[in-house]
Amino acid sequence: DTTTTTTTTSTKKTSVLTITHFLPNKQSLPDWKDLESSEFDFDSWLDHGAGGMSAKFALVGGSDKIDAQIRSLSLENTHDNFHKRIHVFGHSHRPKDFVYQGIRYIHNPLGKPREREMHMCNPNADAKLIWEAGNENIGKNETTIIRYWEEQGGGVEMLRKRLETNKKNRKLLVQKRKLRKEKQEQHEQK
Repeated sequence: DTTTTTTTTSTKKTSVLTITHFLPNKQSLPDWKDLESSEFDFDSWLDHGAGGMSAKFALVGGSDKIDAQIRSLSLENTHDNFHKRIHVFGHSHRPKDFVYQGIRYIHNPLGKPREREMHMCNPNADAKLIWEAGNENIGKNETTIIRYWEEQGGGVEMLRKRLETNKKNRKLLVQKRKLRKEKQEQHEQK
């Protein structure tokens, strides 16, 4: 007499969504251009009008320890069970949406009004569906975003023009405030 044992494999799909406020790796820095590069290229990536601030942030932003912790979450993918890994992060005010070494990293900031005006982030920022309950979430990211202002905001020249216009507008605003203050002081002296 022979006994046969049949093993049924689970068809349940497993995925992991992780969230941090801080940047999980160097590739998530606002000005990081090349996902395959292991070092920040200060000379060529800071080719816009705000390089000083970006350079300072590049020295401290992006935590290899956070990324290692995210990657330490083990997903067993046996018997064709699909798994997807998504990490949502914040802090930088610059949109990102890319896949790096099997994990999709997403940052969809509202940004400050000035940042939206300058198209450093989406001027029409809205909530972004990244995970749908009951769905296998197998879709890929719709649009890879590495440097939003460069890819969708008009590029370096447009950013420089916006920075210059913004600078002129700030000077005009200061002049107007000064004139108002002088008029108010003259009025009070009468």
